[in-house]
Amino acid sequence: MVLQLGRGTNEGYSIFLRVSVCFALPFLFLFYKQEIYLLLLRSM
Repeated sequence: MVLQLGRGTNEGYSIFLRVSVCFALPFLFLFYKQEIYLLLLRSM
């Protein structure tokens, strides 16, 4: 019973992690793109 419950919550947690990563990736990409752009401007 406890093992089943733990496995279920673990699966739900992994799904939640995947969804949050999928949502965070574009924002991270935009943020880092801006940072890289600023670094390039500074180096020129």
